[in-house]
Amino acid sequence: MMTIIKRIKFQYLFSFGLLIVLSAALFVFYGDEQTRNLIIGALVMNFGQITGSFFPKKHEDI
Repeated sequence: MMTIIKRIKFQYLFSFGLLIVLSAALFVFYGDEQTRNLIIGALVMNFGQITGSFFPKKHEDI
């Protein structure tokens, strides 16, 4: 159990937390088209950053 906690880093928690917050905001502001488009853009950029930071790393670094 302790090895799992050691492998979880702040940047992982922050990025997944941001995805959750932006996803919730998308449902809250679904009626406003401009705000919805901004949130979708932020979600796409955030998901791209997460993907870019996870995949190039070597397995022993993760």
